Amino acid sequence: MGARGGIGKAVVRRFADLGARVAFTYRAEADKADAVVRDLQSSGAVVKAIPADITDAVAVAELMRNVATAFGHIDILVNNAGTFGVRAIGDVDYTFYADQFNVNVWGTLQVTQAALALFPDSAAAGSSISLRSGRFHRRIARAFMRRPRRRSRPLRKRLRLSLDREASRQRRRAGSDPHRHDGGNTSRKA
Repeated sequence: MGARGGIGKAVVRRFADLGARVAFTYRAEADKADAVVRDLQSSGAVVKAIPADITDAVAVAELMRNVATAFGHIDILVNNAGTFGVRAIGDVDYTFYADQFNVNVWGTLQVTQAALALFPDSAAAGSSISLRSGRFHRRIARAFMRRPRRRSRPLRKRLRLSLDREASRQRRRAGSDPHRHDGGNTSRKA
């Protein structure tokens, strides 16, 4: 997960506040990543920042070795690393497009595939979350930002419920919700 600032930093902080052991990645600005680690470790959190270019298969393999050495396994993987550049359509070239694709699509897939080996054996034990912009992203961000209540549901359970609700909403909008009693037919009778 990219977490030297912004939403990634908030997600790292939230997991650390809930007592999770957290590893996060950064591709640049090591000083910002180190500041996040120092800040959280000063309050007793177990946090590790790992430099990694998620577009590089060798770097991703090294990332997973570092995580395995530090923590043994992964319970929750949050894919938050991303890049977004804006250019006039006539100025978009292959290098610009490839960088966007490699970080936002290929890197996310590559990290998720590599992390599968570090999830516990039980199929229900690990979760992978990919954060992106838009309504879906805001729902996940809200699940992270809520202050824990006494006897609140565990974070993984809250996230899973939030994800399930949003996925159901999206299926209903697309007319393919298997839980609909009308078979997903969204046409209205006149």
